[in-house]
Amino acid sequence: MTIGIVGIGLIGSSLARALARAGETVRVFDTNPDYVEQLRGLELGCAVSGSLAELAAGAEVIFVCTPVKSVAGIVAALIPHIGPETVITDVGSA
Repeated sequence: MTIGIVGIGLIGSSLARALARAGETVRVFDTNPDYVEQLRGLELGCAVSGSLAELAAGAEVIFVCTPVKSVAGIVAALIPHIGPETVITDVGSA
């Protein structure tokens, strides 16, 4: 399964770690370069996407792990790039 994770702070990076260790194909996206570098340092084999469109391409499930106030905008930006069977869910936190 190809899984996308938007936001790789505490929740998103934990999710990425668990899914990668379970053998899933994981792509991540975050606008914070420090979080991206921290995740790369874990050497989990997650692919870092340069855009939401790149992350969404071919993803079967996308987790949005960002503050609640940004979830709607991110989902709206993802919609044009997903397939009809793609599931988008969030673990938004305040």
